[in-house]
Amino acid sequence: MRNLVQATPARILAARMMDATKSALIIFEGTSVPHYIIYRCGRYRCYPHRPKAQLCTRCHTLGPREDVCPLPHTTRLCPVCSLDITNLTPTTTHDCVPKCRLCKGSHASTSTDCPTRQQADALMAQQAKKRIQALRTKHTSGH
Repeated sequence: MRNLVQATPARILAARMMDATKSALIIFEGTSVPHYIIYRCGRYRCYPHRPKAQLCTRCHTLGPREDVCPLPHTTRLCPVCSLDITNLTPTTTHDCVPKCRLCKGSHASTSTDCPTRQQADALMAQQAKKRIQALRTKHTSGH
């Protein structure tokens, strides 16, 4: 990532890879994001980062990812009604009425329309904005 700082005309304050993805999180100086950057002879499109709260695909709660979920690896919940379907055979059906495990609303736990999930997403965005502002302040004060 060090080469990235030197290869683009936009001033980069920090850059890091995002976990095991092929995406990088780049913090630019100022409030605008350039459309493209040049890195190792390639031209890459830049998009503003909008952090989202992580929803575990196993327990349908906010916070843990599936790889660190407290539920046993064999546990399966229905993605629509959150019913424990671990012991159901693949051909067995169940009375499936959408019910959110987060807010108890009449939508799937995985729905982006869930007000609890939207609040968590807004909080994540607010925390990210504070971290970026702190980083920009640190760089402009010369520390």
